[in-house]
Amino acid sequence: MAYNVSDMIIEAFENLGESSDLYPYGGVYGTVDLAMSGTQRILKWLNRAYRKVCNTQLSDGTLVRFRHLEKHAFFTQNVVASTIAAYIDSTHIQVASLPYAYANKYFNWIVDIGAASASASGTEQHLVIASDTSNPPILTLATPIATEPAVGSAVNVYKKFWACSLNSGANFHTGEFIASSPAEDFASALWIYDIQSMRDIKRYEEKAPLRKATLGQMYPSMFWDIETPVGGWYTSGINKGIEFDAPPVDGLTFEIHYYGLPEALTALDQVPAVSDVFVEMIIKWATKTGLIRDREWEAQYAIRKEFEADMATAIQDGALRFEYDAPYLWLSS
Repeated sequence: MAYNVSDMIIEAFENLGESSDLYPYGGVYGTVDLAMSGTQRILKWLNRAYRKVCNTQLSDGTLVRFRHLEKHAFFTQNVVASTIAAYIDSTHIQVASLPYAYANKYFNWIVDIGAASASASGTEQHLVIASDTSNPPILTLATPIATEPAVGSAVNVYKKFWACSLNSGANFHTGEFIASSPAEDFASALWIYDIQSMRDIKRYEEKAPLRKATLGQMYPSMFWDIETPVGGWYTSGINKGIEFDAPPVDGLTFEIHYYGLPEALTALDQVPAVSDVFVEMIIKWATKTGLIRDREWEAQYAIRKEFEADMATAIQDGALRFEYDAPYLWLSS
C-alpha cells in the first residue's frame, strides 16, 4: 500500500521520538491534523526532502533524475506593430496602444522605427532604458533618434528575452512570457537541458536545436554546446528566462525542455509521485533534518550515510533503471 502524506508525517514523528513540539495529532491520537504546528513543521521538512530525493547526486557523480519531472513549455516570439503617438524629443517617444499599468515595463525592449509590419525591419533601432505609466507610456531611449519620425508613422516594439511568468490579461501582451511558474519550475530549476526551435508547432520533424547546456565534470558548472541559430540564456541566470542575440521572428514558436521540481506535498491523502522505496528516502531525509534541529550530530550523520547507501541500492533495481545521457540516471518512478 502506497504511503500518503499522513503516513509520512506519522513515521517522521515517531522516528524523532514523538517530540511534543512536533505533535501532529488533533482530537484523536493517530489522526494527523494539518492545523497543528507540529504537522506543519514536519510537512516543511518532508517537502525539502522530496526535492532532495528528486535531485540527488550519488557518490560516483551520477545525477538521479525522475521521468515524471521531465517537463516542457512553449512560447512564441511576438513583435508589437504600432504607430508613433508622440515625439517628445530625440530620446523620448510615445507608441500607441501599449499597456501602461507598470513603470519600466518596457525596460530592455527595442523600438524599431519605420518598420512597415511585424515581419519587417525599420530604419532605426533603439534600446528602451525606462518607461512610465503615462497613457501611452513615455519610452526613454538609450540613444538619440537620428531622424524625427512623424506622428502616426509605423514602429515595431519587441524584446529579445522571455521570462517565466503566469501573468496575463489587459496589462500584458499576448505571448509576453513563458507561461510557467518561476517559483515552482524555473526559479529553482536545476537546469534547462534543451531548447528546440520549431517552424511549425504541429510538424515536429522541423525542430532545429538552438542551444544546449551540457553538464561539466565539475558539478554544477556548465559549458555551452553552441548550435545554429545562435541564442542563449538570459544573462542574469537560467531562472530568469531566455535571451536571444537576434531580433525575434514574429510568430516563431519554441519548445523548452527542462527538469522541473516535484509537486508540493500539501494534502494528507496525497501520494508522492515516486515509488515507495523513494518515499522511504524522503522520510529518512526529513528525519535527518529533525535530528539536526535536536543537535543529535552523530545520529544525523548516521542516517545521512544510510540515506546515501539506500539511494545507491534502490537505483540498482533493473525495473526502475533507464540509461539516458551520462552522467544522468533517469528513473521511471
